[in-house]
Amino acid sequence: YRGARGGANIGRTREIWPARDGYVSFGLCGGPARVPGLRALVAWMLESDAAPSWLRDRDWAAFRADTSDDAELAGLEAALGAFFASRTLRQLCDGALDRRIPLAPCNDASEVLAHPQLRERGFFTTLEYPEFGAAIEHPAFFAKASGFTIGIRRRAPRIGEHNDEVYRALGLEPEEIEKLVVEGVI
Repeated sequence: YRGARGGANIGRTREIWPARDGYVSFGLCGGPARVPGLRALVAWMLESDAAPSWLRDRDWAAFRADTSDDAELAGLEAALGAFFASRTLRQLCDGALDRRIPLAPCNDASEVLAHPQLRERGFFTTLEYPEFGAAIEHPAFFAKASGFTIGIRRRAPRIGEHNDEVYRALGLEPEEIEKLVVEGVI
C-alpha cells in the first residue's frame, strides 16, 4: 500500500526505491533475517562515501521499523534513497549480489522477457492462439519442484469455449444441452 511518505511500503517502510534508471526493491525492515543485508548495505555505502556518519554505528540488531518514529524512518529513507538514486540498476543489482544484500530490480514486462536467467531456466513457454494466427510467449511456472511439474497446460479459454465440457461434467446429456441452447438459456 502507499504509506505516509508516499512510496510503496510494506508496513511502515519503503520497499520500492528509485534508482538512476529504474526502480529496485529493498525492504527497510528489521529482524534477524534482515540484519546481515542492512549491515552489508551500510558497509557498501561507507566504501562509497555515501553514508552519513550517524549511519556508521547504527545497531541494526535492535532496529524495528514498527517501533521507530517517523523522523528516524525519514532519515533512514533519505540516506538509503540517495544511495539507490545515485546508481544504475546494474550497479545496484551487481553490487547487492556480490554483497549478499536482498535487493532486486523492478522489471517491466520487456525486461522480464529478456532476462537471461529466466531464459536459461526455461521460464517461458509459447502457446498457440490459432484464432489470432499467433503464438504468444507466457511465463510457464512460478516455481520449480521435484517430483511434479507446475505450469501452464494450455492457453486460457475463450468465453464459452469449454461450456460443453462443463455441462457434461455437471451430468447434462447432449440432448439436454442442445435444448438449453435452443431455448437461449445457455
